[in-house]
Amino acid sequence: MKNGTPVVLIASVSPHEERFLEVALENTGWDLLPVGDAEEATRRLDGAERGAVLVIDAGLLQMGPDPQWRVLLALRPELGTVVRCLIPQSRRLQRKNGTTFEVHPDDVEGLRDAVHFLAGSGFPPDPSTFTTSPG
Repeated sequence: MKNGTPVVLIASVSPHEERFLEVALENTGWDLLPVGDAEEATRRLDGAERGAVLVIDAGLLQMGPDPQWRVLLALRPELGTVVRCLIPQSRRLQRKNGTTFEVHPDDVEGLRDAVHFLAGSGFPPDPSTFTTSPG
């Protein structure tokens, strides 16, 4: 990890989607770190010198009896999280709370905006591009 560079953890259900995210976020200056499970994500977070953002497929948060990702987010409420899920593309971003955005899986610009904001890059996404949802 580069000294003081925000870390973006990538958790995806498929190698293809993981590579898509790496390409979408390359040349941003962030350290991009694919993680296979919540335990690996925790180790990476513990070693991060600066802010971190988790980009995760919604399917991993909803998968059956293994709550590992939900537990990680409950233990680290300050962790900026971008959940890739099937929201209407016309919304671009949907803000769930102060540290969580939802973005459509095909929306690269929305993904970058959400990560920029959560990584503390000094500018919020344009409010006209996202909606706030309850809970």
